Amino acid sequence: MKKEKEESIDAAFFSEMLRKDILKKYGENLLYKEGLIIKTTLDSKLQKSPEIVCEKDFIHTTNVMDGGEK
Repeated sequence: MKKEKEESIDAAFFSEMLRKDILKKYGENLLYKEGLIIKTTLDSKLQKSPEIVCEKDFIHTTNVMDGGEK
């Protein structure tokens, strides 16, 4: 039997949305105690790009609001 590689993805919004959805559909016991294996279609390389853009925009907006760069 082929063992699949575990992959950890730093996609906080997507991960939290998925966690809430699974919790609502299947309950706390299954989600936290039964050892689920969850596979998604999230492409971590594609996810990283919008995260970087949002972070840069947030930093710029914060600087402008603080009276810094415009």
